[in-house]
Amino acid sequence: MLRIPLLLAALLTVCCVHEARAEITFAIGEPAEGARKSGVGLISGWAVSDRGVVSVEAFIDGESLGAVPYGSPRGDVAAAFPDIPDALHSGWGMKWAYPLHSDGEHLLTVVVTEEGGATASQSVTFEVIGFSSEFITDPGSVRTAGASVSSPEDGRLVVRGAEIEGETVDLELAWVRRTRARSGSRRRPRPARSVCGSR
Repeated sequence: MLRIPLLLAALLTVCCVHEARAEITFAIGEPAEGARKSGVGLISGWAVSDRGVVSVEAFIDGESLGAVPYGSPRGDVAAAFPDIPDALHSGWGMKWAYPLHSDGEHLLTVVVTEEGGATASQSVTFEVIGFSSEFITDPGSVRTAGASVSSPEDGRLVVRGAEIEGETVDLELAWVRRTRARSGSRRRPRPARSVCGSR
């Protein structure tokens, strides 16, 4: 008679115990959704998983940029996810030459893979705005005399009517705050503004 209760207990244990589901949480910080990019900039963010992150890979318009270095310090992420191992070293990022892409809208997709092979992905759309030349080598070809400079809001400067290599352009500089992890949240943080230049 003792066997039936033990068998019942074993069956209940097997039926009621489920393996904890791994969860990948991450955010793309740069480029932010809708950002305007020119020149060399960052592709960056953070990622955590209770099973451990194995790799981060970035794609622009479906073409792989390769593995993105992972493991830079992120104290904000560690504070938001104190129970996840290695949350302190959850930053990922790489420099990228945005002029390698044509002017116009592009799609960045980031794929994070955790131990065991599960993946998660996110995408942001950004715009590339370039100059006629890939590099501006002659300082004399940049003229700002007569251009107007304004600061429509804190952290943003606009230069209107500058001349670069004979072309009249408007430039905008916006300071970027790093995307921070929010404590108790599994949602993606709101992106910050990016540094940009426009025609």
